[in-house]
Amino acid sequence: MSWHQLELTLRPEQLEATSALLFELGCAGIEEAVAPSELRSSWEPAVEGAPTQARVLRASFADPDRGAVDAALAATRPLTSAWSELPDVDWSEAWKAQHPPVQLTPRLVVAPPWNAPAGALVIEPGQGFGTGQHPTTGMVARALEELAPGAATLLDVGCGSGVLALAGARLGLRARGVDVQAEAVAEARANAERNGLAVSFSTTPLAELTVGAELVLANVHAEVLVALALDLIRLSERWLVLGGVLADREAQVTRAFGALEPLAREVEGRWVCLCYRRRVR
Repeated sequence: MSWHQLELTLRPEQLEATSALLFELGCAGIEEAVAPSELRSSWEPAVEGAPTQARVLRASFADPDRGAVDAALAATRPLTSAWSELPDVDWSEAWKAQHPPVQLTPRLVVAPPWNAPAGALVIEPGQGFGTGQHPTTGMVARALEELAPGAATLLDVGCGSGVLALAGARLGLRARGVDVQAEAVAEARANAERNGLAVSFSTTPLAELTVGAELVLANVHAEVLVALALDLIRLSERWLVLGGVLADREAQVTRAFGALEPLAREVEGRWVCLCYRRRVR
């Protein structure tokens, strides 16, 4: 038997119908992930200029009629489509190998349930909402670990799978997380239960939050950070940590957060993490 993989890049609204169609066409399994240029978070407010969170579907077929599958999918108009032949391997084990433990900070390891060392934060890889592998997650986690001793409360904006909020709870903070996607919130709640941590997760829009936190984290796109700047500043009682900033967008972000005092800056590859605090009057 010959196995083949069809990789599709899709808009979020295309996922459900396309997945159903793939199974109707004989797909044996589907892996979903965030498109490579995207971050772990699914935070996408309805603001002009906010980026679209493209998704990748990888569908496995046994001896498919590629032409027939392509013809059936033509009406869905995927952003990209590519076939590849798969080697004969145990795919369940191969998928697991893509999710090794991640040492986010000297004190924090994030790991999947099947390969979790003692003391690790256990995160189930699921709908592409983040398992700690993106470099920005590590940068924000290091800032969190440094600032946590001086804070009591934490708000994680665009929480995804909840990695950062759960890390804050591990450090003793009263943590909350918000995300616009209900699927992300459900995943974060499951991860909180899995780790025995009491963290509140919701889809409450940022503009509707009336209670801030001493430490606010936002690991999302630069364009979204700028769009949310006023609310992020309003809700940050002491410190604000911004991740997800590409180096060529840093100036745009720093202008938007000029009301706060720059505290620290970390660069890893093409990504920048910015830390701010409220100005002392």
